[in-house]
Amino acid sequence: MNCQNLTQINSLYEREKKKINTQLENLFKKKRPQSLYSAASYILKNGGKRIRPMLVLFSAKAVGGSFERVKHAAIAVELLHSFSLVHDDIMDNADKRRNLLTLHKKYDLSTAILVGDSLLSIAYQELLKDLNKKDKSSIEIFTKALIEVCEGQAYVKDFEANKTILENYYQHQLESIIEIEAKLYFQKDASFRGFRQT
Repeated sequence: MNCQNLTQINSLYEREKKKINTQLENLFKKKRPQSLYSAASYILKNGGKRIRPMLVLFSAKAVGGSFERVKHAAIAVELLHSFSLVHDDIMDNADKRRNLLTLHKKYDLSTAILVGDSLLSIAYQELLKDLNKKDKSSIEIFTKALIEVCEGQAYVKDFEANKTILENYYQHQLESIIEIEAKLYFQKDASFRGFRQT
């Protein structure tokens, strides 16, 4: 890959990341109560590379879809990630993330829990915007990912008390990866509108 191609890819990445950030900034602007959604906006303003939503966009493009067709799904994945960070910071009693106060430290524990729950709910709401009425597999995959995030965190918590749990955790992760890879390989009909299998 030459320098020109790298420059074009980087330019595309930055352009699409800017769009993602704009979508996230506008997501809660008109929502009430402000006590909930200003706190939700705070966690989303925490920056980052937005790798997860970008992977959704480029995965769509790789199978013949378009960025526009999965822009809400990309936001859904970022919201799911943010939800997990809020709860992870609570469980770890962390003071800061990316040099900013964590949500439960800046506001309070109850607000942080409510924000985490609302981020998850709105993630589903965003995902549904990119799905046809008959699409079910995307919701199943998204839900399975959420369950595995919670299960993974439980393994980490157990590991803190019992180090022999670590082996079970890695076995669980390996089985999940193999299962997801198999589904992606054998799935004939893509779930997102505008996708086609090549």
